[in-house]
Amino acid sequence: MDRYHATFSKFYAASVITSDQVKSGRRRPETSIPSTFCLSLRQHVWIPIEGDKLAKSDDVYCLHPKSETFFFHRYVPHFDQAKLSLNNRDFLLNILGLKEHVLPITMFEIFMKWSCDLDRDVLWTLISETNQLDM
Repeated sequence: MDRYHATFSKFYAASVITSDQVKSGRRRPETSIPSTFCLSLRQHVWIPIEGDKLAKSDDVYCLHPKSETFFFHRYVPHFDQAKLSLNNRDFLLNILGLKEHVLPITMFEIFMKWSCDLDRDVLWTLISETNQLDM
C-alpha cells in the first residue's frame, strides 16, 4: 500500500466547509481533517506485529534500530516488516500513526509490570488514588 501512497494521498484528508463559511461567502475548506478512509486504516486491527498477531496502528511501534528507545522493542508491540512490507516512513508515521519512540511514561509502565506485575489499569488506579490522598 505504501507504494501507492502518492496515488491514495488525496483520500487521506477530507475538505470540509463549515456553515459559517457558507453564510459569510468565504468558503475556504478545512483540509487537515482526517478522512473516513484514513480513520478506517487507523481503527481496524490489521497491522502485523511479532508473534503472529494483528493490532491497530495506534498501538504499534515502528522503532528505528538507531533509536534511543530501540531497546524496548521487545516489550512493546512493534511492526513486523517480514509479514507486510511498508517502507514509506511518511505513510507509516503520519498516515497510519505508528509510534516512532517509546515515551518515558510507557517505559515506566513496562518497568512496573516487570518489577511488580502491575498491569496498566491497576497502576493508574493506584496513582490516581495516591494523588487524591495528597490533595
